[in-house]
Amino acid sequence: MTRLFIYLFGFVLLSSGGVAQGSGVKFVGKASHESIGTDDRFTITYTLNARGQSFRPPENMEDHFMVLVGPNQSFQSTMTSRGFETTMQVSYTLRAKSEGTFELGPARVMVGGTPHASNSISVVVVKGSTLEKDPNDPEVLAAQLSWMKAILNRTEVFVGEPINVNYKLYSKTGVSGPRFESEPNFKGFITEHIDLGQIEQKREFIDNEQVLTAVIKSFLLFPQQPGNYDSQKIPVTIPTNVQVQRRDSWFGSMTQRVDNNTHVTIPAIKVKPLPVSGRPEDFSGGVGKYDLDISVDKTTLDADQSLSVKITLSGEGNMRLVDVPALELPSVFETYDPRTSSRLNVAGGTLKGSKSAEYLLIPRYSGTYEIPALTFSYFNPKTKQYSEARTEPITIEVTGDKKRSEVVGPSAGGKERVDMMSRDIMFIKTSTPNFQSERCPVIESAWYWVLWVLGILLFPIAWLLRNIIFKQRLARNTKLKKAERMAERLLQEASKQQDTASKGDKLHKAIEVYFAAHLRINTSDLSNEQLRTKSKDVFGEGFTEEWMRVYESLEALQYGGTSVDVSVDRVKTMINKAKEWASNN
Repeated sequence: MTRLFIYLFGFVLLSSGGVAQGSGVKFVGKASHESIGTDDRFTITYTLNARGQSFRPPENMEDHFMVLVGPNQSFQSTMTSRGFETTMQVSYTLRAKSEGTFELGPARVMVGGTPHASNSISVVVVKGSTLEKDPNDPEVLAAQLSWMKAILNRTEVFVGEPINVNYKLYSKTGVSGPRFESEPNFKGFITEHIDLGQIEQKREFIDNEQVLTAVIKSFLLFPQQPGNYDSQKIPVTIPTNVQVQRRDSWFGSMTQRVDNNTHVTIPAIKVKPLPVSGRPEDFSGGVGKYDLDISVDKTTLDADQSLSVKITLSGEGNMRLVDVPALELPSVFETYDPRTSSRLNVAGGTLKGSKSAEYLLIPRYSGTYEIPALTFSYFNPKTKQYSEARTEPITIEVTGDKKRSEVVGPSAGGKERVDMMSRDIMFIKTSTPNFQSERCPVIESAWYWVLWVLGILLFPIAWLLRNIIFKQRLARNTKLKKAERMAERLLQEASKQQDTASKGDKLHKAIEVYFAAHLRINTSDLSNEQLRTKSKDVFGEGFTEEWMRVYESLEALQYGGTSVDVSVDRVKTMINKAKEWASNN
């Protein structure tokens, strides 16, 4: 009885405290530092003297800051003379994306059905770091144990000269796969990604200390216009194992997986224009070092026999952007469209290989003919001069009974010649032909009855095929709808989870179930490589990399124990984009 009385008394005090707070709600935001550096992290905290619902952070927060941790929400109840008072706090750990003075707009919350807005927060961001860091802070230790660099084979180039960019990871401890938070802006460049295959680790000495290194990403940049391009900082997260002071049950050292939120810096690039002086008239944009070769399978043949001519352009440079010179032949040759091929690979920080065009020719008359010389002009960035690759003319002897008759054309000097065959122009008959009409009823035609029989035989086959296709399409649609319902259910369950690991598991299953069904992949055969390959065929490379980045982040959380911030809304956005694509296609 006494305990029941205490509970009732506490309920009355709580109710009266809620009313008291409702009449004077205070909702304020504060930054842990008013001035911070681009390398620093800081905290903003919103405090409400009531129990609120539907908290919304400032709308422009992610425009200027990266959210490293949060939102973290806590409640605290205190007994006062006016009853129980509840305090609600929501905090975020942020890092600035750039320098400047930024004003975070008000956060918003609902209290008892009434909306409330906090004050705005002004933060000044300067370059570097302004805060003293605790040397024992796991994040400080993680920054010392892992980092990444962008290594360029050259930073000053001519237009069209390739630049090889390698993202190189350095680590003194165990790390997981880095996650890039954004992509660099390479406007004015053509990018070609290089398949590294299996990533290879090496041991190097950095400042007399052994460090594990690995090139995790490599690509070529082909500048298309001159100019000075500023350096870029690309945010990257490196999950890093950091040794902590706690000991396990066997008194051994323990490690903690910490997200090293750092960046990779791409240095400034200067692109020089190609010189105008000395530029050949037939220059088509080739930059590098090139050779040109021409070969024939025979130099003597009979009229109406075939002849194969192969032109090969080889070398190094911007080879994907150049074409093999076209072959110009005498009109005596009947020419077919060339069969083209290319063999290109990345070596020595540039693109090397060859392109070829193979022509099939048929000479129609006997005689001696010449395949003219070919030229290819290019700019050599090493010598800083234009050069020319050239072939020699080839003489072809055509034998046989067919003679070539040449008629002087109407042009001045008789330079234009017209090749004619005796059957090119026929005589016009002047007599009236005797036409006779043959009329035959359609029903008496044999084709009429043949078509009837074929129609009767083909109808059941067409009907059967139509039903099979319809059933297959219905089965696919049913499977996809079932996957959509399961994904929606998993998203709802994830939104209710408080534990990060359980939430990530639900989100991982939701995105996996939906995209596996959409791409028609059996779950028993599921792999990341298969998902990426089929997704590129269906959605294209851009959206594939976007949703696969989310999927692999959740997978890292599930199997590697990494800390990852993937919200339910983000997974839902990926699924909705796939649905929108399906409805439009």
